Amino acid sequence: MATPIYTLLLIIAVCIVSASASLTWTECETITDTTPKQNVERSHRAMTEKAYGLEEGSLRNKESDSEFMKSVNDIIMRRSSFSIGGKRPNTLKRVDVPAGVKTLCTIRSVPYHQTNVFRNRTVAIPIDHFAKKYVHLPTQAYKGSIFLLQGGPGAGGEALEPLGLKLWSHFNGQYDIIIPDHRGTARSSPEQCYGDTEATFIRCQKLDPYNYDGLTTDDAAMDTITLMQEIKKSEPSGEILLYGVSYGTFVSERILNMIETLDIKDLVSAVVLDGICGGDYCDFTKADEGQEETALAFLDYCRRDATCSSKLGTTNEEILSNLRKTYQSANQCAKLFEGKLKILFASLLTDNVARLLIPAFVHRINRCTGTDNAAIIVMLLNFVQTQLSEVEGSVGYPLSFPVNINIGVSELKGRYGSPEKADAFRKSCNMCSGGSYLYPSIYKKGYIPYPESKFAKTLTTNIPLLLLNGDLDPQTSISSAEKYYESIKSTTPYSRFIKFPGVVHYVTGRSPMASDVNQHCGFNIVADFFKKKDANGTDTSCLNDLLLVPFGGYSYTDENIAMNMYDGFGLTRSQYIKFVLTILAVITTVLACCTCCCLCFCWICTCGPFKRKFTPLPPVVIEDNAIPLADMRVTGRETEPDVSN
Repeated sequence: MATPIYTLLLIIAVCIVSASASLTWTECETITDTTPKQNVERSHRAMTEKAYGLEEGSLRNKESDSEFMKSVNDIIMRRSSFSIGGKRPNTLKRVDVPAGVKTLCTIRSVPYHQTNVFRNRTVAIPIDHFAKKYVHLPTQAYKGSIFLLQGGPGAGGEALEPLGLKLWSHFNGQYDIIIPDHRGTARSSPEQCYGDTEATFIRCQKLDPYNYDGLTTDDAAMDTITLMQEIKKSEPSGEILLYGVSYGTFVSERILNMIETLDIKDLVSAVVLDGICGGDYCDFTKADEGQEETALAFLDYCRRDATCSSKLGTTNEEILSNLRKTYQSANQCAKLFEGKLKILFASLLTDNVARLLIPAFVHRINRCTGTDNAAIIVMLLNFVQTQLSEVEGSVGYPLSFPVNINIGVSELKGRYGSPEKADAFRKSCNMCSGGSYLYPSIYKKGYIPYPESKFAKTLTTNIPLLLLNGDLDPQTSISSAEKYYESIKSTTPYSRFIKFPGVVHYVTGRSPMASDVNQHCGFNIVADFFKKKDANGTDTSCLNDLLLVPFGGYSYTDENIAMNMYDGFGLTRSQYIKFVLTILAVITTVLACCTCCCLCFCWICTCGPFKRKFTPLPPVVIEDNAIPLADMRVTGRETEPDVSN
């Protein structure tokens, strides 16, 4: 429970930030292409100097004197780029905005430690907080703003822009759609550590502890609250609706707790939590357990499906036996995966279409005859090509690993896990990626978590709240989502939890309907809830029309997956047609080229510049003593008698 003086200090801090902030929206290209790199660099040098108690200007004057200074410079310079594992910086994908939709952006200057008054901090160097807005139509009645919060932690907000455009269109341009980047990610002063080892991240944190202590859920939540307040101040008649996905639900919960603690009235009108990572049940040390739970549920769907059960077995025991046989196989098909099948299958589980490859691969690897090897390669290439081309499906892109690790260790139970238990579970599981190991391991090796939040408590709110989760979600498992809802049900009287059968993570964009696969039940429910602000009155009839797991293949995914995954060559119908047409085109092209070459050769030899020139023979006058024509031969310009005989 927060003390009165604690609450008073935070209220004062929020008021100061809100009063001093100036919200300016401008063209996005102007902002994103002219980052004040030098100012950012100077600010971070000054902040690091103060954090280490160094003399002002010492980093600039002595950075070449030691490896320490070079490392500090590396930390500072990472602000101007975004790279993972020391590779080339990722380029943020731009979403095509339809004509008529005006897009604006803002970069606010916010304190690095929004709640620094509770950490006895004296340094207050500002950082950037970026947000993009799809502007409401001036010809429509303005209703307010819809905030979309991305997950991760460490992911930028751009992956949610397709959803933002869809909401903007659904509400006929009556709402502004606001998509911020959490601090330390994407365009909000991205925090980066060059390298991909545990030792590298520990080293980066030790060299830059002040920065990492500001990359918290509390600070990210406060960034969003102050942005909401500025918008509310400029547009007091508009309501604010909040949508969070994955870790974005954790931030949304923290926002609601802060609003309750600070007694901020009439700020948020309704909240959606999609893919629930809430409270004590948002536990990164149990990530593999969640994947295993989802894998077993997925295989149970297979057992109940005629197509899948005919290939893998009619009982759970038989299906699991075939799966384990696949892991132990040493044939040519299994060698394609170099012992990484568990990780691959865990990855495929996250996608509605890609997960259908799992039983097909198990069937083909165990059989491994004929064209199985080639078909597996073709289907994998189809999957990879699809993943690279999709933007909306990439809810976790791009990712800042320092932010992810910092929050994962400090708030998402990483400090309490056991790397030994995580490693043992990874070896025994049927499908898991081994993700539970990283956070407790890096903590045990010296990573220092920031203090636990005083806002990390049971959610209590009277704001209408809608919670959504798929029952085949390997990232936020259905069991943890249900347990979380049970823990808050009594303190959130206007809440409702909805389970989506057969659906993976991010139900708003991944819950196709059987009657129209281009429509998603999750989106329809979210839109109706935002319209009514009444969780219990929200229309959920589309749940009866959900397209459950079709193990024979989606009819609409010709480009994504094989139409006959189990026994065909791995080509889709449209790919097969393209293949035949391509072969015909190649044959036609080759024949045309051969014909052209023959014609050109004939022209060169007979009519072209290299033809042989002959002197016409003079008229032949046959005399009595003449040589017979049969005994004469042509040799260039002259004729001579044939004396070979």
